[in-house]
Amino acid sequence: MLALWAALTIGSMGVQVGAWAGWLGAPALPPDHVAVELAGQAAPGIGVGGIKRADEVFGYEYDLDDDPGFPVELVGTDERYQPGAVAVSFPLPAEDGTALAAARRNLAAAGWQVAEREATVVAHRDGWHLSVEEDYDSWYNDIAGPSLVVRVIRAEPARVWWCSLGGFLLGLLPGWWLAGALRRTVPYAAALLCGSLLLLLPQPLISVPVLFAPWWRDAAVPPEAAWGVNNELVASCCAGVAGVLFAALLLAAAARHHRLVRKAVPQRVRMAAALAASELRDRPPARR
Repeated sequence: MLALWAALTIGSMGVQVGAWAGWLGAPALPPDHVAVELAGQAAPGIGVGGIKRADEVFGYEYDLDDDPGFPVELVGTDERYQPGAVAVSFPLPAEDGTALAAARRNLAAAGWQVAEREATVVAHRDGWHLSVEEDYDSWYNDIAGPSLVVRVIRAEPARVWWCSLGGFLLGLLPGWWLAGALRRTVPYAAALLCGSLLLLLPQPLISVPVLFAPWWRDAAVPPEAAWGVNNELVASCCAGVAGVLFAALLLAAAARHHRLVRKAVPQRVRMAAALAASELRDRPPARR
């Protein structure tokens, strides 16, 4: 049971690595004029108030601002981790609350697959997502007064799911082997390993559902990063402590019986390496 638990936990971390690899080489965001054309379908007849770009595959919501911001925070952040986008803002005449309902009707009439999530209208068509929301503090633009912000977002590449599944399967065997190797070589390793796996519990709870997303997630909802959980404060701190425990267990196992080395390196290779080392050690010093 411990080996199975370790295999599933390490496999869930492989989901994150596979998803990250699947997003590499994702298509570029559309140029400004194409983004304006796509976003304008949510607010036809309204002039553009501003355009902000965040061309990275995934980033933080405040990256859409002009400020350079801080590098990726390894111990968590209060910002939302979301896909890169081209944010197009349209000034509104008043804060009457009807802009979102009108945007949903306009997108549905234009042939978009439309849904609503909290106070945001989302839509999908032809490999692009739109996220529409009302903005009253001008965070995404420099215009005064209320505005309708339409974010043009990439659709998830088809290879992301396959890469996530491949990462999960590749992570199963190392997790199974790790649990067995540590249990046999280090005293009280089972208890320490259980503690490490408990600290990593947020990883499978967040990342593994990505494998089932195509069947339960609304196609209109923009994609989310499987590795985004690592930027949550609690999850990242727990993962850091678990990593230290795993490293200590591996070092203790290698130092106690060298069993990990004997299993990983064939006997012929070890003997050849020992012979070469002895020849170098016993070689007489060169004459001057």
